[in-house]
Amino acid sequence: MELDSSTETYTLTSTLSLLVTRHNNGESVYCRASNRALPAGIESVTRTLTVLYRADINVSGKNTTYTSSKRLLTCAPDGNPNIYKFGRWKHTAEDGSEIRQLTGSSNSTHSVLTLPDPGVPRRYEDTGYYICIATNNVPDSSSSTSGSVFFVVEAPPLVITNATVINEQLGNNATIEVEFYSRPTVHLNDIKWTRNPNGLPPPVRALTSIVDRSLLVAFHGVDVHVKGYVTILRISILTELDFGDYTVTINNSIGVTNHTVKLLKAGPPPPPLYLLQKQTSVSSVTVQWIPASDDYQTQTFVIGYRSDVTHDYTDSDVIPDTRKSVVSYTIDGLTASSIYFIRIYAKNDIGLSNHRYINISTNAGDDCYEDLHSTRTALICVSIICGAGIVVGVVFVILIKRRTSSGCWCNSKTHGSHQRQEMTQKAVQRDNREPDSVEESKTHYQELDPSEIQHHSPYASLSEGTTTKLSRKVLPNKSTTN
Repeated sequence: MELDSSTETYTLTSTLSLLVTRHNNGESVYCRASNRALPAGIESVTRTLTVLYRADINVSGKNTTYTSSKRLLTCAPDGNPNIYKFGRWKHTAEDGSEIRQLTGSSNSTHSVLTLPDPGVPRRYEDTGYYICIATNNVPDSSSSTSGSVFFVVEAPPLVITNATVINEQLGNNATIEVEFYSRPTVHLNDIKWTRNPNGLPPPVRALTSIVDRSLLVAFHGVDVHVKGYVTILRISILTELDFGDYTVTINNSIGVTNHTVKLLKAGPPPPPLYLLQKQTSVSSVTVQWIPASDDYQTQTFVIGYRSDVTHDYTDSDVIPDTRKSVVSYTIDGLTASSIYFIRIYAKNDIGLSNHRYINISTNAGDDCYEDLHSTRTALICVSIICGAGIVVGVVFVILIKRRTSSGCWCNSKTHGSHQRQEMTQKAVQRDNREPDSVEESKTHYQELDPSEIQHHSPYASLSEGTTTKLSRKVLPNKSTTN
């Protein structure tokens, strides 16, 4: 209260401090005063409250299925002032990992996001949280705020498991697991296992179950963890009849998905096929072989060698199976002009295969190469002389034909008669002669061609008492089989 002495009047001031929230925006505050001079005794003044606050962002989107190509989400902020600036939308996975950012269609009051179509098989990847960011420039600890919604695109179950082959030993227990992602949810009665090809049920010793599991799945090229499932088929004490193909059928309210797994009997690998000599030198030997199929198991190879004067084999380092049709390996550090016994076997996690053997002789030293050089020189000289003789013979024949065509040999009737008879005899002999048989020649060092090999019976020729071209490649004349 303040007194104005010149007028002898009082000025009274009343101050109200009020803690307001967004809910007080638009409410009225009344100030009332009274004295005896007022006709009614009371006078009142009203003020309307204007409260500025950050927006609450409401994001909405109607869940859909993979058959729908139109998918919309709407962002509608609620703040004061109600004029907003919008940022880019964010799409995140269930684990919070950011998948992508998208630009919506916005004005001053709301934003609409139309999801781009990735194609029917991949529309399920649009599932996740969609976050909208907006600001109305109200001063606060953060000038922008956000809202989100979990948007679902329902689709048939998606099998995540890549494995299609399981190897297990006879008498052991087998566990077949198939991981899959599904929205909507799947229960145990939605799972069915069968044995191909007749669709028979699994053995009576088999148990089926389903459990929740976090799965790593690629959504729009980003690996994220999502809520998924795994169905498990356990078969105890495997018998011969239990091996084969097992198919799981997974149903949800949108569709059906099948996945087949081969249950194969595991065991030691078969031995490599046709260990052959490829190349030899003074101190090294190169061999090659054809890997036998190991029924999808991982196998490796080991080559051992010994000389004809030792008893123990020296094994090489483990040679991986590169899945090539033909594999080569070189053994170094050998002695010249020596006979070596070489063996090879395959191995896997279960055991070792039988051995393949071959006997190979290394080349001689420098003297042998000098003799070989002399022999080559002599062969070249003979070839030159023979070539010159052939040229002279061809010229001589041409001259004879020219003289014959000009009538130089037709002076004697007797000679002409003999000549015609001789030519007729030669023609008859040429017509009755059998065609020359040309045998294909191959050296010891020719590359092994898998197409020439009959895999069903690699020893058929040996049992019949004949020698194949491959066996001639393998065994040098002075070597004996170990």
